[in-house]
Formats: sequence, structure tokens, C-alpha cells
Amino acid sequence: MGTSCFLSSHIVLTPSPTQALGLQARAIALTDTIARNHGLRPKEPWPYCTVRGSQGIAAAAWEKGSLWLTACIERTPAGRIEIEVRRNGYWWKAADKRLRHELADTLRAIFGTEVVSVASK
Repeated sequence: MGTSCFLSSHIVLTPSPTQALGLQARAIALTDTIARNHGLRPKEPWPYCTVRGSQGIAAAAWEKGSLWLTACIERTPAGRIEIEVRRNGYWWKAADKRLRHELADTLRAIFGTEVVSVASK
């Protein structure tokens, strides 16, 4: 039996309660624009997702080959948003790295470094 390997990078946006709804919609719209600019196509999101271990609502998804991008919103009034960039394989390709950095940098520039955090594995 073969072994499956994947890499993932998580961008989490933590809005204040007063900015949650507007921020969620803007973050997903920006992610959609960047994903499409990198050749990813929208797809139906998987119905189950989590934001830092809390059950979430699958908001959007994009894919191109073995590269996936998903957006999940936490099920709370001031729900955090987690955007996962995932590559099935053993290493990031150069184009994947550009997408990850552009997405994180754009979200930080728009929403601020106190709202946006990034974790990779």
C-alpha cells in the first residue's frame, strides 16, 4: 500500500466582533482573485472543515491539479477564517510558494498583521 504525503500552509484571520462579516467576505473575495490569477479554478468545497480545531463552515475552494486552496469560517459570531493552501506531494513547487506568499502578504497588507497569522507544515 502506498503512502500519502501532503504539505499545507494555513492563513488564519482573526477579526474583531465588529468587523467579522465584512472581513470574511472581503478575505474570500481577495483569495478568489489571487487563486484565479494563479490558475486555480473554483470548486465545490468539502462540507467538513475546521478552524484551529473548531468546527467550521466551508466557504469556498479552488484547485489546480494537486494544489488545493480552501476557505473555512469558524461557527461563532466573530468567526475566524482559515485559508489552507495544500499540495499533495513531498515539496512545494515554485509557483505554490509564490501563491502562498502573495496570499499571506496581500491579506496582511489589507487587514493588518494583528489580524493575519500564518503557519506551515
